[in-house]
Amino acid sequence: MDKELRERWIAALRSGQYHQGRGGLRFSAENGACKWCSLGVLLDVSGYGQWETDNTMVEGEWCYVTQEGQKNFIVLADKTLQQMGILVQAMDRLTGMNDREHASFADIATWIEEHL
Repeated sequence: MDKELRERWIAALRSGQYHQGRGGLRFSAENGACKWCSLGVLLDVSGYGQWETDNTMVEGEWCYVTQEGQKNFIVLADKTLQQMGILVQAMDRLTGMNDREHASFADIATWIEEHL
């Protein structure tokens, strides 16, 4: 993984600017605020594409479309993983920490520092 991108990701997770959510990369909460998965934060700071609203799966959900047209909804698509320099096993671990274990963004940032 690119060191500069990794550092931006860690800083963003610890910044308090992103409200943590579960079950999707990014989605709109009932109050209109956006909720984020740790991988959604990565996409947001990467600058490799842009967010588009997409209600085909779940109302209020966002889709991240890379410059190459790769769409990412709940997890990162294979080509996006390669572009970010992340192994599938790391994505699975991060998804598990965020969605099943309810680890905080600070704890996830520490795991990234230690393992990526």
